[in-house]
Amino acid sequence: MLKTKTVAAEATPEGIKVTFAPAEEGVKVPEPQTYDLVLQAVGRTPNGKKIAADKAGVAVSD
Repeated sequence: MLKTKTVAAEATPEGIKVTFAPAEEGVKVPEPQTYDLVLQAVGRTPNGKKIAADKAGVAVSD
């Protein structure tokens, strides 16, 4: 599932139905799939950003 992006996530009685799209032209993506759990990261920043970590309540160490 490299070079794909999530374009939709829908709660269903069976689980979370996730739909994908290509992140680059010419990439084949899988059909929508249903999962029990989904973890999504948005707006990632480097670990060295102490200010962002403090706001999130995350302790960052070397």
